[in-house]
Amino acid sequence: MNDEDFQSGGDRFPLTRRSVIEAVRSIDAEERERALEALCAAYWKPVYKYVRLRWNRPADVAQDLTQGFFVELLERELLEKFDSKKSRLRTYLRLCVDSFVMNEDKSHSGWRFSAWDILACEACFS
Repeated sequence: MNDEDFQSGGDRFPLTRRSVIEAVRSIDAEERERALEALCAAYWKPVYKYVRLRWNRPADVAQDLTQGFFVELLERELLEKFDSKKSRLRTYLRLCVDSFVMNEDKSHSGWRFSAWDILACEACFS
């Protein structure tokens, strides 16, 4: 793997190089780390832009979600589950991002009642 395997910093999802995916799965820790760094650098901005546009999130929230997504991607080793015969990497990552954002929304939602809600409920049952 070399520096030309990814053009980092663009807004669009880059073309995936098979060599990078193979390096991510390498048993050589240094090669795997370089590949993961290259992959995260290349995909951070496109994932961020995707979260902003697809999920209509403000910049600071989109940054937090993007960072959280990459943490989860690494911790759960989601790239190990990627199968290039089933989809492109960009499609797989978008599905993973969608799932991550939905799970974050679920974990931060819940029943939140205001004083007005409580008063309205009491009025209904009295």
